Amino acid sequence: GEAFFNVMRDEGKPFIVRTRQADVKVLGTSFNVKAYQEDELIAVSVRTGKVEVDMPESVMRLLPNEQVIVNNANGEILKKNEDAQKVTAWLQGGLYFNRTPISSVIHDWERRYNQKNVIEQIRMSYSTITSMASTTIKVWKPY
Repeated sequence: GEAFFNVMRDEGKPFIVRTRQADVKVLGTSFNVKAYQEDELIAVSVRTGKVEVDMPESVMRLLPNEQVIVNNANGEILKKNEDAQKVTAWLQGGLYFNRTPISSVIHDWERRYNQKNVIEQIRMSYSTITSMASTTIKVWKPY
């Protein structure tokens, strides 16, 4: 699933979010964890404060507007800068994609609109789509 957390620091009671690929230890922060079973990627993004992401092969500390992405298919780990406001667009009903595998995009659409087999439905409806690729980051929000 996906969840946004806003947690106060408490040394005596550590707050840990466990996913199948990583444990996220809260160090006083607000952050997002996206770890759907069917998605190729797991992502942890920090809005404020810092978190520690404990993975089988490494441990990373993240600060505001940093993100770690774990690829479940090949085990690749990527740490990068990412605007946490955009990552949490889903909290306001939007969707945000930045170099996201198309399979994850489709799963997000299916979850958002409670539809299954989106690709098959598009193919069977003889729908067309027009799109323009860009190097700029866009936030998509439904009408």
